[in-house]
Amino acid sequence: MCSLFTAQVQPIASTVPYMIASSNHERIGQTLDLSMPVQTLEESVVFLTYYGMFCFCVADTEDHWREGTEQYKFIENCLATVDRKTQS
Repeated sequence: MCSLFTAQVQPIASTVPYMIASSNHERIGQTLDLSMPVQTLEESVVFLTYYGMFCFCVADTEDHWREGTEQYKFIENCLATVDRKTQS
């Protein structure tokens, strides 16, 4: 399953920075023994966070993301709020 996922994201990940974050498997306990504590089922898996000058827009690949969906609107808003002045 991981090989299929990495093959699907390879065209994107080979051209832009790409980071994998915790998601549905971690939330329902389907993890390896090395997993880290994550949000609960009640919390959203989409979020915006800053680390230094970097802005991370974390979305859920297993949720609807096409134009018009809530997740699409989140991604649009997240990218629109990035302050390019702090990244120069």
